[in-house]
Amino acid sequence: MGYLQMFPFDKLKIDQSFIKRMNHSKHALAIVRSVIKLGHELGMTVCAEGVEDEQQLEALIVGGADVIQGYYTGPPMAASRLKALTGKQDGRATERRTAKRTRRKLENSGQTT
Repeated sequence: MGYLQMFPFDKLKIDQSFIKRMNHSKHALAIVRSVIKLGHELGMTVCAEGVEDEQQLEALIVGGADVIQGYYTGPPMAASRLKALTGKQDGRATERRTAKRTRRKLENSGQTT
């Protein structure tokens, strides 16, 4: 935690070990939610790595994660390959659209507040 004060970070990545356990552990879910909130309070973009299923994705979107990485959204690939697949210069636009679609789906089903 001391490093968060010592260095000018602008991004915070949540390790996949927490993401994998959050479906089955209230403690892991609490840690993930707290890290997202802490990152935002410090003005950082928060990335969750190792997302492998819809339940994890939904919890992270509801929790406010800014960036999602993992096999659920697609395998690792070079930026040039992503550009060829999406026709975009930047994969973040695709991530934002995916997050917005999932958020709308949750709102329409009444799962968010």
